[in-house]
Order: sequence, then C-alpha cells, then structure tokens
Amino acid sequence: MMKRSIFVVALLLGSPPVFAQKQAQEIDVQRGPAAQLYIRKRPATPEAPVLTAELKKMLTSTERRRDDKRLLAIGMLREFLEPPPPQSKPSGESRAEGMFKLAELLWEESRRLYLIKMDDFSPT
Repeated sequence: MMKRSIFVVALLLGSPPVFAQKQAQEIDVQRGPAAQLYIRKRPATPEAPVLTAELKKMLTSTERRRDDKRLLAIGMLREFLEPPPPQSKPSGESRAEGMFKLAELLWEESRRLYLIKMDDFSPT
C-alpha cells in the first residue's frame, strides 16, 4: 500500500510538466522536420491572363452561340413535353429523359444568369 501511494504521488508530481512539454512540442509546428508540412502564409495569387482582342471576340461569339443553342433546346423540349392539344403527350422513358434534359438545361441557364448578375456586384 505504501509503494502504491508513493507511486501515485510521484506520478502526480512528476508527470504534468513532462506531459505539458510533450503537448507543447506536438503543437509547435514552426520547428523541426514537421515545419515543412504546414503552410503558414498563403502563396501569392497569380495574375489572371490577359486575352487579346481577337480571342475575346472569339470567346464572346462562341458563348453567344452556345447560349442561343441552349435556349432553342429549352424551347424545343418544353414543346415536346407539353405539346398543343391535338398532339399526344410523351410518356414513359421518353418523357423522363426529356424532363431530365430540360432540368439540366434550365440549371445551366440559371447558373449563367446568376454569374452575370454576380459580376455586376464585383468591385472590379
């Protein structure tokens, strides 16, 4: 019993500083081989590439054609899924696939409009 109490007292008196030192060494990542693993500062942001006038013109015309085709496809899919009264409505797999494609196109269009509107708020 006496040895046990001496061991407990020695453990209580001796271990906190050792434990505190180990914790401090584990937390301190500025020194030692582990310092190379942690990023402390953000790397410099590279500048955006500058497009020539010709490339800007090509990009704008390509984007415009893509957007026009998307709007045309949305209109055609809506007409396919909800045709005028004398025609029959599609059903089954063709309707499901058409609705899926329409949802994808509507999402792309709404995302494009969102990005355009967000550009209006940018400070640049």
